[in-house]
Amino acid sequence: MKNKKLKKQNIQDHLLFLISSGQLQGKFDPRISIYFENPEILDELDETELEVIKSTNYKVNMMLRHLKNLASQYGSVIALFASIITISYYLFLFSGNNPVVIALPIVVTVLVLVFYILRKAKEEQIK
Repeated sequence: MKNKKLKKQNIQDHLLFLISSGQLQGKFDPRISIYFENPEILDELDETELEVIKSTNYKVNMMLRHLKNLASQYGSVIALFASIITISYYLFLFSGNNPVVIALPIVVTVLVLVFYILRKAKEEQIK
């Protein structure tokens, strides 16, 4: 018999299909990529998270989880750039479509960042 070369993702997708269709009674934990049928282990797992994973597309769920992690780590930076873009846009509209006005929020942001970097460097020298 020939050995079949199956990708891990294909096996996981098929396993999730069997679970969601009710053909398998256990649970699959994608965080550690393990299928559980033991009821003692199932009691320790977060059932609501597993139900969401079963009822949605696994790839979409993993993409949303990665996006959530990214947003939690860099949320303040994303918010900073979003507010700069918003302020620039409204200044552009209120100025009668004058493109020079767009530079104002960018210059202010650069000045604030330079001030922050210099202050941080000064604090490190003091320590």
